[in-house]
Amino acid sequence: MATVLSPPYLTATVRDFKSDAQAGEKFENQGTEIFSADDVSVRVLRIPQTGKQLAIKRSELNKRTSLPHLEQEISSLLNLQHPCITRLCEVYIHEGQLYQVFEYAPGNSLMTFVDKRLLSEPQCRYLFQQLAAAVEFCHSQGAPGRDLKLENILLTRMTPPEVKLADPAIAKHSPFADIGCPGSIYAAPEQLKSRTAKGAGNIDRRAADVWSLGVILAAILFHAYPFADPEQPKNITRIFENILAGRYFLPANVSLSSDCKDLLARIFVVDPAARITVPEIRRHPWFERDLPRKLATPYKPLENGALRAQAARVIEALREKRAEQTRDAVRSYIV
Repeated sequence: MATVLSPPYLTATVRDFKSDAQAGEKFENQGTEIFSADDVSVRVLRIPQTGKQLAIKRSELNKRTSLPHLEQEISSLLNLQHPCITRLCEVYIHEGQLYQVFEYAPGNSLMTFVDKRLLSEPQCRYLFQQLAAAVEFCHSQGAPGRDLKLENILLTRMTPPEVKLADPAIAKHSPFADIGCPGSIYAAPEQLKSRTAKGAGNIDRRAADVWSLGVILAAILFHAYPFADPEQPKNITRIFENILAGRYFLPANVSLSSDCKDLLARIFVVDPAARITVPEIRRHPWFERDLPRKLATPYKPLENGALRAQAARVIEALREKRAEQTRDAVRSYIV
């Protein structure tokens, strides 16, 4: 396997990740492991000179690792350079481990943020505008289905906060209040049907993302899950029945504008072909109101030649490792 060296200024990152105190002159280990499962872990580091924090995702490269999945993940992340998405900053291999360096949003997840406060409709709109812009950009780059849910959306500590759609592993850093339901409560009806019926056909992930956006918007507006029966809010079976029927609940104590109600009604349409699209959401009167100038037009991707060259070397190394594993498997079979 080819050796892919990390850039000199990131060598300290690798050592610091392993708690080597001598690397402190470059990076400070924050002592915060925000995610760890099987062969993947994520830790927060800080550059002392600037105070900037980074999230370092480390993946072991062994026989259990899905190398094709990692190749696809890196290729996808390269194209997702957007202000409302946690950006991939560096990627490299060191001592048989893959490191992905992301920008880090030190604020809370959107789940934690809304759990602590009731937001006004304009505040919810500001957050939703940023999230919809991020999803629109993902779609334009051929990357729908980003596991949209409150837990995977980070907020900066700026006032007002900026939204960062995050890698699920990086987002799992906040002790948010569990609402008692699995992640599939954000799934569209067609996604639930596809899990219970054979040959359900291909899912339009763009349309499914729109549904998930609606769930997130309703949750921050209502301070409650929109498909939970008010009489039995934790009855999962009833929740799924309501999703399949497109039956959501408007809390009596929440006052919404007619435009907001109209947008929700056009999102929560069971037939994905009749559901509003992200470009149509952009043109909706409720969305257009008080739209920040930076979000007024679709974002154009930033080019980062150095990162692309670095990623190309890593992908080539992963492919070489995959070929090596195949050769080893063939040799063991022959023997």
